[in-house]
Amino acid sequence: MHKPIIGVVPSYNMTNEDNDPYKDIAKVVKMYIREIEKAGGIPIALVSPNSKIYTDICDGYLFPGGMKILPEYYPLMYDALEKHKPLLGICLGCQTIGTFFNVLDDKKKDPDLLDNEIYDKYKVSNPYLRRLEDNRMHNHSISYDEEVIENAKHDIYVTSHDTFLYDIYKEDHLRKVSLHSSVIARTPEDVVVAARASDGVIESVEYHKDGNKFLGIMFHPEIMQDNKPFKWLVDNCTKEEN
Repeated sequence: MHKPIIGVVPSYNMTNEDNDPYKDIAKVVKMYIREIEKAGGIPIALVSPNSKIYTDICDGYLFPGGMKILPEYYPLMYDALEKHKPLLGICLGCQTIGTFFNVLDDKKKDPDLLDNEIYDKYKVSNPYLRRLEDNRMHNHSISYDEEVIENAKHDIYVTSHDTFLYDIYKEDHLRKVSLHSSVIARTPEDVVVAARASDGVIESVEYHKDGNKFLGIMFHPEIMQDNKPFKWLVDNCTKEEN
């Protein structure tokens, strides 16, 4: 069997106020690359917003943390859904999974609207995400220093044993590092809330329906060199031999 190819969605800058073309950057944090390789996969950075060109190449997808994921990468989620490819979302990637399935759910109410029109309509009237105001449990400064990482950990509780998250860790109680200021505000019926923090904030969402494997986690396993979610992603890929 060939090693699975994992497409890593880049993060883009939120703003470029001085209109500097050299600040129009797509970037991938090297920690994600390291963990995918350690898990036995081949990571490739999907730097072109024309994301449909990658669907025949990739066996699974990583939507990582970062500043901004362009809506042009949503076709990769449709590809994962249609072809039952595993998809792991971390932090911003987890929020993107939540938003994607909320858009699909709301599209049932407004089937004639495009995805971005659905998002613009419902993000105000019934928002998919909400901001956390200076919540030190979830939003830390971080470094490679082990003490800093340890101090950034907080309690996370897995909601059910019938979840990917429990299959990965075999524990009900986890201590993980989160680095975010926005959280998932609502989930559609088919999306499972797999874990919450001690303050009730959603820490993990999953989509299992029809054999699909979407896993979103708000915490950051890469900074803890926790390879288990990446191993889950790689191990759930299928790759045909030539």
